[in-house]
Amino acid sequence: MNHRARSANSFRRALVLLVRLGMGVATILLTTTLATAKVSEETVDLSQGVSIVLTPGTSYKKLSSRHLFLKDGKRVHVQAVVLTSGRIDGTVSEGSALLIHTSVGVHAMCTKGHMVVGQQGEKAMVANIEGDTFLVERNGLREVAAGTVKTREGAEQNERSLLPPPEQVKGPNVLVDRGQGTKIFGLKWARVPEAQGYRVLVTRSDQDATQELVVQDTTEPELSLSRAFEAGRYDIRVQSIDQVGLAGPPSLAHSVQVVGLVLPEGANVDEAGTVRLGMGQRVSFAHTASTFITYGRGGQFNNAPEQGVGLDSKHGVTVWFRAAGQPRPEASLRVAPRRIAADVEIGPKQASWPRDPLFISVKLRGASGQPAPDWIRPTARVLLGVDPINVDWKKAGNTLYATLPAEPKTQGPWVVRVEVEDQYGVVLGRGFLEVAKSRNAL
Repeated sequence: MNHRARSANSFRRALVLLVRLGMGVATILLTTTLATAKVSEETVDLSQGVSIVLTPGTSYKKLSSRHLFLKDGKRVHVQAVVLTSGRIDGTVSEGSALLIHTSVGVHAMCTKGHMVVGQQGEKAMVANIEGDTFLVERNGLREVAAGTVKTREGAEQNERSLLPPPEQVKGPNVLVDRGQGTKIFGLKWARVPEAQGYRVLVTRSDQDATQELVVQDTTEPELSLSRAFEAGRYDIRVQSIDQVGLAGPPSLAHSVQVVGLVLPEGANVDEAGTVRLGMGQRVSFAHTASTFITYGRGGQFNNAPEQGVGLDSKHGVTVWFRAAGQPRPEASLRVAPRRIAADVEIGPKQASWPRDPLFISVKLRGASGQPAPDWIRPTARVLLGVDPINVDWKKAGNTLYATLPAEPKTQGPWVVRVEVEDQYGVVLGRGFLEVAKSRNAL
C-alpha cells in the first residue's frame, strides 16, 4: 500500500474512532477531495465559522464538509483538511469544528478557539492557542490544554508551553481624532524571555461586533501604529512569538479612547490641528466614554458637556482630556476663533446727504494676511438704520464693491450699516458710518 493510500485509510480510521469515543455521531458525510493546493500565505474561509491561515509553501487537501450529530442532538458542522507539509492556523466558532489530519498519522480537532497544526517531514506539531483542541488517538480523545504545544517525531513525543504574553502593555489612554484619524503611538511592554518577536492585535470594542483591525509583528518590545484610527474605543493586546513562529496567548487589553469632534457648519480644523470657530459656534465631542475634560480656568475635570465648548474670549481656549483612572490629562485640543474675516470700509468718512454717494468695500482675508479660502461664500447686506437696502454688488478677487446713491427718504442724520456673513450664517465682519445732512439741503 502506498503512502497516499495509508494516509487516506488513517484519516478514515480517525473518523470511525470519533464514533467509538462517544462523540455520539449518527451521521458522518465523507466524500472525495475537493481541493489540493500548495500556497503562499493566505487566509481561507471554510464557511460555517471556520477559517484557516496557510503559511507559505503549505501543501494541503480540503475535504468536503460533514456533520457530526452529538448525543444531545446538537449538530456540529465539521470542516476537514489533510495536511501534507507546512502549517495551518485554524480559528473555529462555537457550533463548528475543524479536523486536521497529517500524513504522519497525527489527527487534531478544534471545536472552539484557535488551533495550529504543522508538519515537516516526519515531525508533526499541534498547538492549542486558546479554546478546545483534542488529539484524536487510538485510545481516545486527548485534550490539548490551552497554551500547550505537542510534537511527535516517530515514537518520540514532547510537550511544552507557549510563551506567556507581556505582563502589561503601556501606551496612550486617550487621543483626539481631528477629522483624518489619529495614529496610536508609543506602545511599550517588557521583554519576554525567549521571545523572538511580538504580535500586536488591535480590535475595536465599542461596536456591536468586535472587529479586528490590525495584526502587526515587531521584533522589539515597542511599536507605533502607522495607520490612522477614527473616533472610537480600541483594545490592544500583545502576543509573544517563539522560535518556531508560534504566537502565545494575548496579553490583557490596553484600551485607547479616540475622541471625535462634531463641528458646526463653517467651522474647520487648520493645518496645526486647531479647531477654528465662528462667533457663537461650539464644538462638541463624540466617543467620550471613560473620558473627562476640562477647559477655561476651572481646572475641574467633568464629563464632556452636551452643548459643547465655545470661545471664552477672542484668544480661544484649550480643552484637556483625561482618561478615567489616570492622574493627569494626556491629550489637548486648541479651540480658537476662525481666522476668516471681512474688513468693511464705508466712505467718504465725512459724507453728508444728499451731497455724497457712499462707496462700500468688503474685503475677505484669511490667516496672517493670506487670502480667504475658496469655500467661503460671503453675503453682505446694507441697512439704513434697521431697514435693508438693495445694492448692486460687484466682485473683484476677494473684494466686494457697491455704491449707495444719496437718496434719503427719511430725515437725517442717518446710520448706514453693513453686515457680512458666510453661507453658514457665521458673521465675518461689520461696519457702519454716520451720515450727516448736507448744509444746503432743504
